[in-house]
Amino acid sequence: MKISTTKLNKELEKIANAVEKREEQFENRSEKWQEGEAGEAFQERTSELSQIEDDLQAAIEALEAWNEEN
Repeated sequence: MKISTTKLNKELEKIANAVEKREEQFENRSEKWQEGEAGEAFQERTSELSQIEDDLQAAIEALEAWNEEN
């Protein structure tokens, strides 16, 4: 039985776009905001989302490898 990764790849793309958008939003803010509590919290959340992106990518790769073996 093969497991489709099509939907996972679509979700991965959405997450990657969200990370990119957040990074752009951060860069467009003032230096004062970036260095303040709001900026730090924003960056922390962006980092968490980026980690989710990395984890999902790894899971997709693992599923694709599993599909090849079975």
